[in-house]
Amino acid sequence: DVTPFPDTALFRSGGRAKISVVAGSEKCLDHGCITPVLGEFLSQVDQHILHAASLSIAHAGGLRAVLLMGPAGSGKTTAALALARSGMDLMADDVSFIGPANGESSQSLAIWGLPRPCKVHKNTLAMLPHLSDLPRRPSLRKDKDFINITEITEPYVSRPAPPALILFLGDRNENEHRVQRIDRVASLTELTRHNLRAGHCSLYSRAAKTFGMLSQLAMHSDSYSLSIGPELNSLPRIVHSLLEA
Repeated sequence: DVTPFPDTALFRSGGRAKISVVAGSEKCLDHGCITPVLGEFLSQVDQHILHAASLSIAHAGGLRAVLLMGPAGSGKTTAALALARSGMDLMADDVSFIGPANGESSQSLAIWGLPRPCKVHKNTLAMLPHLSDLPRRPSLRKDKDFINITEITEPYVSRPAPPALILFLGDRNENEHRVQRIDRVASLTELTRHNLRAGHCSLYSRAAKTFGMLSQLAMHSDSYSLSIGPELNSLPRIVHSLLEA
């Protein structure tokens, strides 16, 4: 039972949905069809999709999450893979989730991800040649391949982690990494721009919950704009210094 609207679907069948795929197009399930469906169900238990890459790192006596957010083509996957090589655990390269920690409704938040394959551009393979040694399979785009996240972060353990740092990726530059701190109001504005959009009036209640979660995220995280330079090896040092700031 699916009630369709122009840009989403609400499920009314007590936790079930049926997906019909045109014969010969089964690969579409690898390309994001499952995630929006899953997001519909998870929103009912106060877990919300974030259009961001996420990594966890041991910091301040526990795990902390680092989020990389930006439009398509801004380098989220490339930056996330560069950070993963430095020892951070890659939770998700494109779609992450946020919700109350331990199912609580308090201000305690947790970021987590799913072990979806990373879609890696040929330019990323050139910048991170160690990835070429990992098993890959073709995607629908000729310039991108899939690499299983379990090959990148071994063993893969996506333990929820409280957010500590949000990096909003801007245009790349040819000189050096450029970092600028942004205040919480600007952070919430960017979070909203990347994660909420206009929709059917029946979605207002859910959007309000998502906005509340984004507000908490902005309040409890340090936020920076980041323009990535050509030297990816120095990016982990930048992130560590921001965590210590």
